[in-house]
Amino acid sequence: MQRKWLNPALWVTAVVVVNLMWGTVVKQEAPKELNNTEQTETWRSFNLEGALGSSAPLPVSLEVTFAARTVDEGNVSYVLRFNNETEVHRWVGTTENQPPVWQGELQPGTYVLETQLEEGLVTEQTLYVAPFEPLRAWGHVGLTLGLVVVSLIDQAVRNFVRNRVRHAPAEATERAPFKPIRRGMPDADTVHGDDSPWRDPLQ
Repeated sequence: MQRKWLNPALWVTAVVVVNLMWGTVVKQEAPKELNNTEQTETWRSFNLEGALGSSAPLPVSLEVTFAARTVDEGNVSYVLRFNNETEVHRWVGTTENQPPVWQGELQPGTYVLETQLEEGLVTEQTLYVAPFEPLRAWGHVGLTLGLVVVSLIDQAVRNFVRNRVRHAPAEATERAPFKPIRRGMPDADTVHGDDSPWRDPLQ
């Protein structure tokens, strides 16, 4: 009974483990550096592409920090636009109050990040994208169905092999090529008539 339930239990465990791994993968974020303190551009254009050609919105988070090199304080701002037309997010402030991390969803396409800052200021801007998050549900369904199909094929192959072995004709027992050993003295048994080494005593 325990052996009968062992194989299904292993497949159920595999489904759980694979789905847990997929849940971990979709949470991973890929960083896209837009500006850094060594090279700051006030106008940055970048593209977002969905995983596997998906057109679903992508969860993103934008981290922006400003720093002063030659001045103590300065006014700063940035605006994120889709196709350089539709405003997605804007922030205005100074170097003393750093902008919070912005989180949202962006459609795949072309974006422009325009930054305004006074001379002597630099910025570091990084966009974190979770490309597989829109495919979370499809991934769980696909992986589960795939493992179920593989388990059914595995069980069918096992049953086929088991039936072939069970109904295979028994092979005839091969007889030994040697003659059976005869009891007594074989040499004496083969001596007949006058060829006997024993003779009658003389009268």
